[in-house]
Amino acid sequence: MDDYMLAPGLTRASETVGEPLTLPEELLRYLNRPSCSLLIKGAAGSGKTTLALTLLRALARNVNFLYLSTRESPSQLYADYPWLSESFSGQGPTKLAERVHPGFVDARLNEPSPLLERITSELMDVRTPLIVIDSWKTMEYYVNFEDLQVNVKVLRSWIERVGGKLILVGEDSNDSTLDALVDGIVVLRQNEFEGRRMREMTLVKLSGTEIHSPVYNFTLKDGTFAAFPHASVDDPMEAAGSDAEAKLSRRIKSGDYVSTGYAELDSALGGGFTIGSLVDVEIGPGVDPRMVLLFLRPMMSRLVMRGGGAEVLPWERASKRFVTRLMATVAVPGRRRVKFLWADGNKKTDPGRSNGSAARPPSSQETGAGERELAIVFVDPDRGDLEGKALQRLFGSQKTLTLLVGTPGRIPPRLTRNAEAKLKLFSINGTLFVVADSPFTQMFAIVKRGPGSLGHASLEQVV
Repeated sequence: MDDYMLAPGLTRASETVGEPLTLPEELLRYLNRPSCSLLIKGAAGSGKTTLALTLLRALARNVNFLYLSTRESPSQLYADYPWLSESFSGQGPTKLAERVHPGFVDARLNEPSPLLERITSELMDVRTPLIVIDSWKTMEYYVNFEDLQVNVKVLRSWIERVGGKLILVGEDSNDSTLDALVDGIVVLRQNEFEGRRMREMTLVKLSGTEIHSPVYNFTLKDGTFAAFPHASVDDPMEAAGSDAEAKLSRRIKSGDYVSTGYAELDSALGGGFTIGSLVDVEIGPGVDPRMVLLFLRPMMSRLVMRGGGAEVLPWERASKRFVTRLMATVAVPGRRRVKFLWADGNKKTDPGRSNGSAARPPSSQETGAGERELAIVFVDPDRGDLEGKALQRLFGSQKTLTLLVGTPGRIPPRLTRNAEAKLKLFSINGTLFVVADSPFTQMFAIVKRGPGSLGHASLEQVV
């Protein structure tokens, strides 16, 4: 899992957008145009201001910009978004009001005429300016609709002439009065999924830019807009050396718990999975079972690298090629302690061996005398006797942890009645999420951040 997600749909910044932020590549390519106008729409609390500020930082501007705030003072913005002090600092390091960059303008009490005069002056005096108006709705209290349209057209004309960028923040996602007057439109929405918060970004139009994925999920954690990458099992999985694995490794046991491999999920579960417990892992419709193995890889890898062992009953028609690629990301000798039970006679095989020969049984020294044994079972009632034999084998010995994986309604209740925890993995807009129903947790996106083999898998909470 550590290297499988190369964040399709997300990108690092290019020459113009000079900071590695997690924003959709379509939006960044659009912002890299010589000149553009963008309208951000959404209801209150949907993340419009956070996105506008994140885009301001992504454009790497510390000069030649105006951020006109018509809703709260610049000092309050700096208090709400502490990272602004690092990205846009003023001259005075002592007081908050003195740290505010002069490009942030308090426009709460200004009427449109003085504001537009200042914008026009900025456009005339500087080169490649960036203008952000948050929010444009306030203008409507002072100017009639026809005049507003004229003002937007004038601003766009000036922006194009000087090679600048204009970002407008709207208040109503259903208000289309400005749609035809701008080149780009982004709509933010806040929804609910099974009692949990869900945030979505829709790229309505980005003139001159092909939109490959129109919808992205995102979070506002730490006051920064971060879109989630779309999950893919086709990205390369590069082998991790033992040194790198050791650096990533955490204690697999902590008291009476087994780590999930993710610090965020461990914390949400109160420490991890209880030793000796059974966990029900429900996968939603359309979720590729390969993604489940990729999600479980950090836990499995850390366990075997600390001397434990794991046995896996894969799903029917599971690809041995995929398993071999997956196990190549686990450092030797850990990969030799992972055994797969295949449909061809329940023969135990070691996918880490190049010759494909049967693996020797692990010694008690290798497996820690059976003290750290993991069983991962993909339950398919249609397999009949095979599943019965495999289950009998896997449940026949004491395990540190047993995971039963299946789609809703496909895992027989007799198998999960003693489950102490229940996880759900599901896909929304191409992003893979995980939640726990027992105990209840918020939503976490399963993402890979960072380039190539230097990236790492992590969970990011939707806030």
